[in-house]
Amino acid sequence: MLVQRSQQLSPTTNELLNICPRFRILVIGKTGIGKSSLINRAFGIKEAADGKRGYANIEKELISEQNDRFILHDSRGLEPGERVNYGAITSFIHRRRSHPDVKERLHAVWFCFQIPLVDHGERLMERGMEEFLRMKREVFGNVPTIFVFTKYDKLLDYIEGMSDDVEMDPEQQAEDYLKKYCIGPIQQLTKEHNIPPIAVTMRRGYELMHERLIELTFKEVSECFTAQLDEPSPVPVVTMIAQRMVPSLKIEGSIQVGRRRYWRALASSPNFRGYTIWDCLGVIHTDIISVWNFHDPSGVRLLLHHFHFGSVL
Repeated sequence: MLVQRSQQLSPTTNELLNICPRFRILVIGKTGIGKSSLINRAFGIKEAADGKRGYANIEKELISEQNDRFILHDSRGLEPGERVNYGAITSFIHRRRSHPDVKERLHAVWFCFQIPLVDHGERLMERGMEEFLRMKREVFGNVPTIFVFTKYDKLLDYIEGMSDDVEMDPEQQAEDYLKKYCIGPIQQLTKEHNIPPIAVTMRRGYELMHERLIELTFKEVSECFTAQLDEPSPVPVVTMIAQRMVPSLKIEGSIQVGRRRYWRALASSPNFRGYTIWDCLGVIHTDIISVWNFHDPSGVRLLLHHFHFGSVL
């Protein structure tokens, strides 16, 4: 009897993930600027690249075996005169941003640019991208969009090599440089003035930059999708589940999921008449494991769950 009753309890994550099983993100940027490394670190996978180097089919859904809670759409940058790629990107975004099914919508966009060393004649972007950004509001609507500036370590090395003032903080100089040569030009093109300087590097000791990117993405996604739906949106939850950089978001996600039903139920037994606290703890345990989204090819999580909560499986 205990097994039969428990089978009627369904983890909250099952309901949410049935509505929206994956976080769908579009990453735009030229080949070679660090997009794959960024995705690999943010979502805890080994390899995000697919297909021939330098080629990206924006329509293709890239799903990693190491983390199947996100879908990556990749697009190369916009070189001058590349009307085909421009048309493909705008068509994709228009179709995805207002899709009636939330799991098919585009949940976030990362615009990736390599930080230019202007004294070396480098540009932030080509003219094709400049034209595209002038149309940002029309093309993207309210899709959460984050601008990411890569190769921050090269900027630091450049500043440290050029500065004669040992008292000047290289990171403060780098922040000023980003505002002038990266944020400023994008603000002029998009007419948006609340663009935070999100810079990233693969250099050890700067992992907080990636965490800040994840936190900002989650914040933008939450504000966008929570406001769109009468019921609590599954999109912020699956965003937390997909990322593997910020443990605090996992904890917050576990709490949010639990509050929807079972944790409140422990103090309201009439709603769960016929079930034991052990039954409720079993589904809470399942929800927590789902939110943390560990890569577990050997199925250790399932074995441990069965060992501790065998009656609720």
